[in-house]
Amino acid sequence: MLNELLGNAQIRDNIRWGSIYEDIHISSFFIQQEPEPKNEVAEIFAEFPWLNISEVAKCIGINKTLLSSYIYGMKKPSDERLGLIKQTLHEMGQKLMAV
Repeated sequence: MLNELLGNAQIRDNIRWGSIYEDIHISSFFIQQEPEPKNEVAEIFAEFPWLNISEVAKCIGINKTLLSSYIYGMKKPSDERLGLIKQTLHEMGQKLMAV
């Protein structure tokens, strides 16, 4: 029954679905983390809601999911990463000003 539900998932101490390239460890089901929606990255994206998270993430060179985690306060970017986010947005602004 379980194998039918999980399809091609591999089970050890984590679950791996090869078709979605994602590992899920059993401990992740028990992590209780409250988001911190009041953060600098969230404020930037709230001020400019037309920014496309996927495209900004590509320009930064990070995964869209990671950028979303910063925006929703699930993860906190390092000072270096925050600087890279701001630098990328400034470069995007410069390109827009050149139009």
